[in-house]
Formats: sequence, structure tokens, C-alpha cells
Amino acid sequence: MSPLQVISASFLSPESKNLQKALDILGYNCHDINHLHQHPENCEAFYKVHTNREEADWDNLYDGFDAAVDWPASYFYKELLFRYPTTAKVIIIEKEPDEWYESVKDILPRIKEKIQQHNNASSVSNDHKNTFHQLMKAVILNGYFNDQKEAGDNRSEEERIKQVYQDHLVELKKVIPVEHLHIMRTDDGWEELCKFLGKEIPDIPYPNTFTKTDDFLAKLDLLTK
Repeated sequence: MSPLQVISASFLSPESKNLQKALDILGYNCHDINHLHQHPENCEAFYKVHTNREEADWDNLYDGFDAAVDWPASYFYKELLFRYPTTAKVIIIEKEPDEWYESVKDILPRIKEKIQQHNNASSVSNDHKNTFHQLMKAVILNGYFNDQKEAGDNRSEEERIKQVYQDHLVELKKVIPVEHLHIMRTDDGWEELCKFLGKEIPDIPYPNTFTKTDDFLAKLDLLTK
């Protein structure tokens, strides 16, 4: 399979999962953190990249995939762009911080709790599942759950998480060459996406499976198991 052709560099959201379904329909094979949960034996290689990015073999890490969405791709997007400067096209899903937070606020505390549980068990457990949760701590929200709150920072956790999200969007727009970048909004559909990717518009509606509903939360529940 060809090297990565599409990178969705935004944080996870209902819209990013709908985009993943859209890319599947267009014929791409998408990698995301759910894949790593289902194949935790692959997590060690990604975690090693987190600690030593110069040694990364991206072709091997994403072998069999030509698209990557959410985490860990949104965390490693700079390195992926450097590796695939001519083939990779990057998609950003732009939402207001309040809107994005509203869509993920119910799952983030559960992810945080599970990470903390595995931190406490790490001294007696070094299996693949523990590596998966160590990787989650490193890449989700760009390592937010790995950082200590700075002294004098009186913001609520919600405010700090929204700022991480906003900072990530700003950085994406600064780093990604405009000719390789497509910005999607929540009400966008097939037309502009297919134009950007050079694909024919499918004769079926753009996916809208996941909204802020139990369907989306159920999809993410596996990250807390």
C-alpha cells in the first residue's frame, strides 16, 4: 500500500469519526487509536517513537494504512509531514473550543481515570495493555494528562483543555503548507473534501453516524477499558 496520503490532524471528535467513515467510503484504510487498542502489541513501537522520534520508521508503523485520523497521528503530524512531504494531505476539522469540548467532555474524565489507574499499576504490570495506556497519556491532548498544572494557574480543567485544543489548531495552520491543507467545518460534506483529495463524489450521503450522542460515547468507551 502507498505511504500515508491523508492525515486528519485534529483532536478526536464526532466529526473526526464521521470523517474516518467518509475516508473509508472513498477507499482509504484508516489508522486511529482504536486500532491500537485492538492491537496493543503495536503500541510499544509507537511509544518508542514518542521517546525517540529520530528512530521512527513511519513506513513500518503505518504499514497497510494510507490514512490516519485522530490520535496518535494528530500528535505526530509534524514528523509525518516531514516523512511524506509530497504525498500527504492534511485535514483539519475546525470547531469552536466550546463546541468541541461539549462533544468530548463526557469521555475525557474516564480516559483520565483509566490512565491514572494504569499509572498506579505500572510498577507491577508491563504488558501491552499498560503500554497502550502509557501511549494514551503521551499523545492524547498533546500530553495534557502527562503534565502537571503549573503553580499559579487558576484556570479550571475545562479552560485548560480548551486552550490546548485552540493552541493545537493555531499551530496546525502555521505549520502545514496551505497547498497540503484542507479545513473542514461541522456542516461540510463531500464536495470540498473530494475536490481536495481528487476523488469522485460518492452517490451516498456524507456520514453523520456520530454526534454528541451515546453512539459516539460508545465508540470511545473502548479507550476506557
